[in-house]
Amino acid sequence: MLAAKRAACDGEVVDESTKKAKLDNAATAFQHVSSFGDFKPRRILSEDARTKFMAVEGTFGGDASDSAAAVVVVEKTPFSRENYELVFTADTKLEETFHNDVYTSYGGKLSAALNGRPSKLWEETNPDWAPTLLLGYSTCHEDPAPYDRMNIERLQKDEADVAAVVESIGTGSNNAVEGQPPSEDESHMERNKPGLTATVICPATQKHVDKYLFKPQHMITETPKLYKEVTEPYITSQQLSLQWVYNILEHKKESERILFEDPDPETGFILLPDMKWDTKQPENLYVLAICHKHGIRSLRDLTADHLSLLRNINEKVKAALLLQFGVPSHRLRGYLHYQPSYYHLHVHFSVLGFDAPGTQVERAHLLSTVISNLEAFPDYYQKATLGFTVKEGDGLHAKYKEAGYFD
Repeated sequence: MLAAKRAACDGEVVDESTKKAKLDNAATAFQHVSSFGDFKPRRILSEDARTKFMAVEGTFGGDASDSAAAVVVVEKTPFSRENYELVFTADTKLEETFHNDVYTSYGGKLSAALNGRPSKLWEETNPDWAPTLLLGYSTCHEDPAPYDRMNIERLQKDEADVAAVVESIGTGSNNAVEGQPPSEDESHMERNKPGLTATVICPATQKHVDKYLFKPQHMITETPKLYKEVTEPYITSQQLSLQWVYNILEHKKESERILFEDPDPETGFILLPDMKWDTKQPENLYVLAICHKHGIRSLRDLTADHLSLLRNINEKVKAALLLQFGVPSHRLRGYLHYQPSYYHLHVHFSVLGFDAPGTQVERAHLLSTVISNLEAFPDYYQKATLGFTVKEGDGLHAKYKEAGYFD
């Protein structure tokens, strides 16, 4: 009995020793990897379109028997304050995707200098230049979990997607480790310039500028009295032009982008992709339902009379997104902003798992909760105290400061 236990323990020691040696060998091999040329991607573990992040499972090495299992995390680097001017040159090529009033969106390609390596002129005039490591990565040498055969098509798609990402990063060479820039032909560089999406607002008002200018934020706890005395007068006098919204509702602009429309003047709406979503990846789905009915500026204007409108939006948007993109209702969040960025009622829908802007608790109000509140109390949003944030120095912040709110 004791001999059997000792033999079993010895076997475990041998197995652990062998496993440790295998992992050590794999780690040593990885330390000498200078490119992704030997990396075989298997599947995408997670991704975030907003932060340009992707975690990929795969292997380093040749044969499956001696390959090292790995997890590689890649992120595109952020724009640099030191060279941001390089974005705004003739090297950045733009193609208009749509135009509406003062808003125009473009897809584009950035120059090589913004792809983690400087321009040829910089390389020629700075011979001691050495590239900076731009990819964050980590590895895990544990054996990968078995794959679900039922998901083989998904895995094959993931492998193709990851292969495209790895190819776009470039295989590089040992020269990169030695401090010399990799050699690539111009056509390859042109194909693999990083993508850019840009929205141009022109002519822009000071309110447009203030919207995107970073400033400290302050929390407002808005009572019905404060709304009537401070917020509402400001909204009435200062809101941005809604002409671009009316252009959409009247099919004068962006009609080709409409995903769904209910034309009813009281309960109808138009469903559009948000400018931050290209409609190609359900993983970062983000759409807007803009109601046809005029005069509903925000949550504060909603009463039980608008329940049919809100229910209609909730039901038909979810049905449309399931039909067109295969995203079920339990994977969606529908919400209204307060304060909204423009004062014509619209509802945001984004897929769970996507860190959509404006989903913070101090701004987003779930559509289902709004409906429930109005069912219980028809004038809920005329009597409720609502919290929101304002940027320091903007118009609404100034009005609250004048009213002594921050004293």
